[in-house]
Amino acid sequence: MIKQKTFDLLDAHLRRENDFYNNLDYDKRQVFYTHKTYRVDPWWANKKYEELKEEAFNWSAPIKYADLKDFNEHISTDDIGIYLFVVSPKNLIFNLPQTVLYVGISGDKGKERPLKDRLNDYYQISKLEKRENIHKLIQLYYDDLYVVYTFYKGDDYKDLLKIETALTEFFSAPYSDAAYEPLTKKSRSLWK
Repeated sequence: MIKQKTFDLLDAHLRRENDFYNNLDYDKRQVFYTHKTYRVDPWWANKKYEELKEEAFNWSAPIKYADLKDFNEHISTDDIGIYLFVVSPKNLIFNLPQTVLYVGISGDKGKERPLKDRLNDYYQISKLEKRENIHKLIQLYYDDLYVVYTFYKGDDYKDLLKIETALTEFFSAPYSDAAYEPLTKKSRSLWK
């Protein structure tokens, strides 16, 4: 469990960065908020859906990142799983815009690392700063960032990696650079 003092330091660190971005003039803000390219390809999403439709996902309710201190409050098991970082503004029309920015897993490389431990890493500054891409995502979207997760009941981590890749491709998650298929990675390098 993260102690209140530790959480307060993390919150102050991320809030300061988020406030910096939110207080920029429109033109300057766009430099930071438009640096990622987002692909919309219904044919490809349908293809990835076909790969995923047999999975028994039981997604959690969205959990606001800025309000949570400890995933042990939500996850009591040592199961591995899949998680999404989703940005969702306060005001929505037709339940939109909400965007999956990142797809992640615990238990990769054959490790039995529990999902709650993996998610708790995102509340430790030292671990967060080592993951520059995720650190930037959280700084930019701190007040509008949510986490959803599901457990993985399979026993083959290679299948878990395939699910991570298919979900990354399905959502076109712009901060999940490493999880894309080789052809998509090649195409994404052309977008930049």
